[in-house]
Amino acid sequence: MIASKQVTPRLPIVGNVKIGTTQDRISRQNKPFKMPVKLDHFRFATSDDNREHPLAVKAVELFGEKPVDIRIVIPFDDVAAVLYTRRVLYGSTTWACKCDDGTFDENGDHLGHATRKFANGNIQNRLDTPEIIACPGDECEFAKGCGKLICKPFAIFSFMIPELTGLQGLWAFRTSSPQTISQLLGGLAMARTLGRGSFAGLPLHLVVRPKRAEVAGKAITVYLVSIEPGDELLKAGKQLVSKTVEQRLLNVMDYQDVATETAKLLSEPTDRQEQDNAEEFGVAGNQGDLYKQEEKGNG
Repeated sequence: MIASKQVTPRLPIVGNVKIGTTQDRISRQNKPFKMPVKLDHFRFATSDDNREHPLAVKAVELFGEKPVDIRIVIPFDDVAAVLYTRRVLYGSTTWACKCDDGTFDENGDHLGHATRKFANGNIQNRLDTPEIIACPGDECEFAKGCGKLICKPFAIFSFMIPELTGLQGLWAFRTSSPQTISQLLGGLAMARTLGRGSFAGLPLHLVVRPKRAEVAGKAITVYLVSIEPGDELLKAGKQLVSKTVEQRLLNVMDYQDVATETAKLLSEPTDRQEQDNAEEFGVAGNQGDLYKQEEKGNG
């Protein structure tokens, strides 16, 4: 290993997998903005500016025109390295407050810390330098949904698509859905059980499925994403466990270093990536247009 702080082992992010897009709209104040729109299938986008990925055509050939099931491989046997989570409050163009989510003490008090760009609970009262404050967790007024701005759970799940880009880099799926985050965590736990304690390198599937829900008396369809075992894993059983991506990486560098540095890469998005997140999960996305709404009883 090169003894230099300027050289760290990490895997690149080669693209994003999404179940949403944005549409150009004009606000009541006659200002242009991007309205997030939920999709019922995956789309493949570039990692830096939300354009259609150059490999999107190949992805369609592999997984269909509107793919709902993608064959994936998880590179690391560390949940924190492949599923980065935090709480975040997005404005219209970037984040306003983000929390490390922390832990809870024996009294149930939240111990996390937040980096906030505004003071006195007023989003308009911007600070020149963000301040570090104690994060109240679920008790935060923004977490309770006060006004248009909502502090949400946020997660980035990273994985490989061997048929599309081999083992050359990671794809990222971002979500602010608590249900999807729970399902991703559950899927990783299930995969670890099937892999006798290891999920790195196992053939898995990233799947999007519709689910019926009711909000304010209206029946709606939401789209949730999960990690599921494929038939190939269920048939092959533990014979596949030893053939892991982790073992391949160990031939050239220390696995834990790669996992740590890759997790750090996910936790430090660029300004353009944060703008993309804000457009998809921020103010406009809190207005109810993220879901395909249907009147109750119409299906």
